[in-house]
Amino acid sequence: MRTAHGEFSATRSAGRRWYADRVIATRATLAKVTAARLVQRRATRYRSDEQAVALLELSPSDRASTIALYDTLARLARLLAARSAARGEEILRAFAASVDTADLVQSTRQLGGEQDERVSQALHDIRGGTLSACLILIGRVSIGKTSAAADELAYMTRDHLKIMRNVIVDLDVAGRQHDLQHAPHSLDKLLTALPAYAATVNGKALVVKVDIDVGEAPAPPIVIAETCTELGAVDRVAYNLLGNAARFAAEPVVDVWVTVLAADLRVAVTNLVSADQQRAMRAALAEDRSALFGGFTTGGTGLGLRIAADLVGRAYGVPCEMLPDGGYVGAKLVGRTFVSWFHWPLA
Repeated sequence: MRTAHGEFSATRSAGRRWYADRVIATRATLAKVTAARLVQRRATRYRSDEQAVALLELSPSDRASTIALYDTLARLARLLAARSAARGEEILRAFAASVDTADLVQSTRQLGGEQDERVSQALHDIRGGTLSACLILIGRVSIGKTSAAADELAYMTRDHLKIMRNVIVDLDVAGRQHDLQHAPHSLDKLLTALPAYAATVNGKALVVKVDIDVGEAPAPPIVIAETCTELGAVDRVAYNLLGNAARFAAEPVVDVWVTVLAADLRVAVTNLVSADQQRAMRAALAEDRSALFGGFTTGGTGLGLRIAADLVGRAYGVPCEMLPDGGYVGAKLVGRTFVSWFHWPLA
């Protein structure tokens, strides 16, 4: 239903029960799990300058693959922007047929090697972000499932291009300059993109369910970023958490709980996990409650949610090691449900 703010359609569910087997019963319980002591220590808004890298910092092969990927997605974005109802499906199917997705996946997976942490983090988000969602949606387009996939593909492509410009300063200089211009972005932007995220879980299409509570919201519009670059950072954190949830989910459903606080946005991602994952998470979090955001990614590179923590820390001006204790970011296993969350200061 439409909220009192009229800014987006949402289900306001302060007392709504989660699915019976998802353990956490209400938003009140979720609020306890994600309790935070948030302090804004940064005088300016996030601009990505501290974390971005230049093309020349990449190896020659990584540089060529990154440019080729960006050019392919930029061409797709132009087609999506120009498509008409009459020829939209025809154009997109032709594009899908012209792209060797297997080759694209292979070259992207090979990005990165023995490089410094900043470059490794940049390439991690180029490999991740919404790229897998883009490739899945391109596949759906190629077999004619365009009615729903085309709009979702437009969101995912737009966001991945923004993420790539965010992490590589000279990949698209004009585009990055545009991203850095002052342009308030409302919560709508995030709410529209989250359900479009595509992944597969045990061979089934992932369903992302988004629930919004604007109980403490300031007067509309609810602004969560002051530039496209900052919104790209929020996207990067959200998609890192979504990708992590999809990778380890025991069923093809991930719930995203968006809460507007008085001065901050909280995004919590929840999913059921298998018995093996429960044991792994309990062991990791018992040893170090900040393990997941300090580098713990089972079977991965160890960089996944540390990057999300770095971004949140930059937004608040808080060192990474202080984030979990302050509740800025966090992860908790509650029964069979894994909960991860982050906060971002409202503009």
